[in-house]
Parts: sequence; structure tokens; C-alpha cells
Amino acid sequence: MTGRRIYVAGPMTGVAQWNRPQFGQAAKVLRAKGWTVENPVEIADAFGNQNAIVTMPGLLDTVIEEELAALAKCDAIYLLQGWERSAGTRRELMLALDRGMAIYLEGKKVPEGRTREE
Repeated sequence: MTGRRIYVAGPMTGVAQWNRPQFGQAAKVLRAKGWTVENPVEIADAFGNQNAIVTMPGLLDTVIEEELAALAKCDAIYLLQGWERSAGTRRELMLALDRGMAIYLEGKKVPEGRTREE
């Protein structure tokens, strides 16, 4: 069995702790369903703390590039509540739609992420 890959998207900028609790809970639920999860909060953590990322010139752009690269490898996108208020999430959704990914909304049923190997 292998797991499909899903990207969690939602508002981060202007939200306390970059919305870490909501992203973390979504990742936990999706992993329990067998998905391989790409969590942008976890991706950003690899580059340092939130303050460093937003104040160091060019670092935020690098983080965003890494997040979009992670999204591009996914089979689906999972939109957290409030996604429509986030310009970054709307950009991620457009990329997902362009690539024909499945779209799932927080609070709605998400299928199992496990698939059988051929």
C-alpha cells in the first residue's frame, strides 16, 4: 500500500503562530487516513522561526517557492476554513486546479489516502 500526497492550504499571514494549531490538526487527521501530508507550516519551520522568515530579505520568497514545489508533487489539496481570505491560498488553489488535483474542504469528508500498488 502507498499513500497519496495532499497539501494543506489555508491562511497563515496575519494569523497567530501562522495558524499552526489548525494546520497541525488537519495534518494529523489526514495522516491517520493514510495520506502523505505536505504541511506549509512544517516546510517553513525548516527555514527558521516566523520572525526570521518575514524579516530576512528574500527568505519568505524562498519559503513560498518550497511550498509551491511541495504542492506541485501532490495529488490533492485540502483547504482549511478561511482559505478564501488568503491570497497565498488562492494562488495555491489555482495551481492545484491547473494540475487537475482533487480539492477537499475542511469539515467535509475526505477519502482514504491509501492506494494499492500496481
